[in-house]
Formats: sequence, C-alpha cells, structure tokens
Amino acid sequence: MGVTYAMTCPQCNADLPDSTAFCPRCGSSIRPATFSYLPAGAPPWPASVPRMPLYRDGSTAEGAQEDANLSADKIASKPRRPLSSILLVIALLILVPLVGVGATLGTLWANGQFSANPTRTSVQVPLPTPQTPAANSSPTATSGQLPNPTSFQTISSTSSNTLGIAMKYPGNWVETPTTQPTQYGLVSADFHPQQQLGIDLTIKRIPSKSLTGATIQDVNQANIDSFGTDQNVKNLHSITSPNTQLTVGGVPWTEQDAGFTDPNSLPYHFTVLSVLHNQYYYSFTFYAPNNNYTEAMQKYFQPILNSFQFQS
Repeated sequence: MGVTYAMTCPQCNADLPDSTAFCPRCGSSIRPATFSYLPAGAPPWPASVPRMPLYRDGSTAEGAQEDANLSADKIASKPRRPLSSILLVIALLILVPLVGVGATLGTLWANGQFSANPTRTSVQVPLPTPQTPAANSSPTATSGQLPNPTSFQTISSTSSNTLGIAMKYPGNWVETPTTQPTQYGLVSADFHPQQQLGIDLTIKRIPSKSLTGATIQDVNQANIDSFGTDQNVKNLHSITSPNTQLTVGGVPWTEQDAGFTDPNSLPYHFTVLSVLHNQYYYSFTFYAPNNNYTEAMQKYFQPILNSFQFQS
C-alpha cells in the first residue's frame, strides 16, 4: 500500500504524511491541524455565550439612552419614606377613633346619660316597723336591774310554720305572730317583755325574688330605714357594730347597728342581723336602751339567737 500524503510543508511545499512532525526536506516543525466538526470554511465555534440584548419598546436611540442611564453596578436605591410621614399616619389611625368615641361620650353627657357622681340605687324593701317605745312611757329598769327570765318557751306553731323556724323566747314575754304574708310574701313575729322595759325583738322572712338585685347590706339598711319611719324614733344614725357577723342557726349573719332616741330623748341601741337562706332573706331586729343593751343582750337576745334553727 502506498503512503497517503495529507499535508504539505508550509516552507518548502513538500508533500508530507499527516503524522509528520518535522519536514524531512527543510526541517520545519509541522503542527497538525486542529480537529473540528465544522465544515471547511465555516467560522470558528464561539468560545463564550454572547450576551442577549435587552428588549426595548421604542426607538433604538431611546433604548441606547436608557442603557446608558442604567448601570448594573450603580442602580439608584429606592428612596425611603420620611419618618415624619410614618408617624403622621400612625397618629391619624389612633386619633380618628378616639375623636369618634369622645364625640359619642360628649353627646351622652349632654343628654344626661352620665352623672358626674354616680350613686348606687337603693333597694326599697317593704318591711314592717317593729314596736317602738311609746311617746308617753319610759323604761322602768335601770342598768343591772333587768329581770331574769324564769324560763324559755317555744314559739307558737303559727310562727314556726309561717317562718319555717324553731326558736325559744323568755316565758314572761309576749309573742305577736303574723298570720298572713303581705303582697311581697313578707311574714314576721314580734316578741317583747310584758313590762315596759323599752326592749323588743322581731324576726322577719321575705322571698329573695321580691328583692331582686339586693345584697345583705341592702336588706340591713332597709330594716334600719323602715324602723326610722316610726314617729317615736328620733335622731336615727349609724354606729359602729360590735360584731360584723354573728353565727345564728349554724350560719353567719351580717350585722349592722344604729342609734336613736325616743320621744323622751332616751338613747337606744338598735341592731339588725340578716342572712340569705334557701331563697329567703331572714332578719332579726332588736333594741334596748343604751344603759341596758349589754345586759339585755346577755339575758334575752343572745339566748333567743342561740335557740334559733332553720326548719326549711
């Protein structure tokens, strides 16, 4: 097989095989042609990806001018909103609702819907007035001379059934029970000595539904106010209670006290005890002259309270 000459020497034009590195005639160095998939005469393959031109909607001059103005390295940052404008927006968001609320409250105030000094509405409790010292009589006993009770007797079945209680009182006292409840469901029983000692005790019961919204303090105050409507009660005023609570019938009762004078200007001590039990308000009211109150408490009132029991 003959030798195939694929190249010529660039110096002496001698025919050379394609594997020749040096021309044997002139000794010139021969470099093999770079291999390419491109056909002969085709331009060389690009060494890098060309940058795509930006699309411009408009003339070439406008696009060129915009390219000149925009630089990838020097793009102006978006201006920030001034702090003062932000604070103004926040202030408006807060103040606008407040102005509306203020206008509403001002309208209600002008129409008398609000009071400058709101007061608690008193609860009107329909209570009977206990027996009070008569205008033409004065207690006959002085301090340390109240008669001792000889015995204690059980209250009548009428009082017991009507009030739903069991209780005892001094045997030489008088009981005055109620037979029919009032329109408010109020029932009571009164007890006092046969002698004119200026001493009295009353027990009352009224349904709690007749006193909607009332508290124990309201019931106590209503008893004091009701007692003060009697014409024989003068100068009624609140005094400090020796006890805020007393246990009666196994439960604590709330106490409130007051002072007053009779038509003869003799000072008295008035006490009211109230409790809510099984949807009923129960109240004890009792009084005695100031100089006999402590003794009456020991001899009469406390033994009566100690004997008290709920039956329902």
